[in-house]
Amino acid sequence: MEIETSWGILSFKRLLFSAFCKSVIGLCPGSYVIQNLEKKEGGLNRVFIFLMVNGTRTGTRFPSRITGSEMLTTNSEVITMAYIRRHTDIPVPKALEWSDCKANDIGTEYIII
Repeated sequence: MEIETSWGILSFKRLLFSAFCKSVIGLCPGSYVIQNLEKKEGGLNRVFIFLMVNGTRTGTRFPSRITGSEMLTTNSEVITMAYIRRHTDIPVPKALEWSDCKANDIGTEYIII
């Protein structure tokens, strides 16, 4: 994982992010391209906010490695959002797609809201 593979790792991450962007576009009916992408980082998550050409906005959260088990963290967040949405009047986004496993097309856990 030294100098030789650093380019390969960077290229691999770009490839996974490209697959992820295609997945986001597929979840936004009537949109075919991402107009703007905003990246925000906090202590517990990395967030990408997508603006599509049709005006649709969607966000994605990737848990940071310091939050404990990524699988349990992702499951807990999705279940908590669904519970609050069903049992309260608090506006909570719906998880459009999520994965609690790194073995997916994107290569990491994520929540698309």
